[in-house]
Amino acid sequence: MKKKLLRTMLLIVILLLAIVLGKVGGDSALAIPWISFLGAGASFGLEPTVVDLYVLKFTFGLTVNINVLQAILILVGILLYSHIKIRE
Repeated sequence: MKKKLLRTMLLIVILLLAIVLGKVGGDSALAIPWISFLGAGASFGLEPTVVDLYVLKFTFGLTVNINVLQAILILVGILLYSHIKIRE
């Protein structure tokens, strides 16, 4: 059980690092002409929708912004995770 929890936490940390480093690197790459394609990205999701129940008001929405470098680093992170062995 402990090993499974540790592997799950490791995957989450690797993916979060890949997302953050990919965002920073992709934004920085936009300033350099020969690697600016790494900063090209897409945005997709749901526009915010308001549900008003008179007593409660909810706002639902989700937007995902991803660039090329983030996608590459996420794939590298998943491959790296699959090769890591955890010993007890």
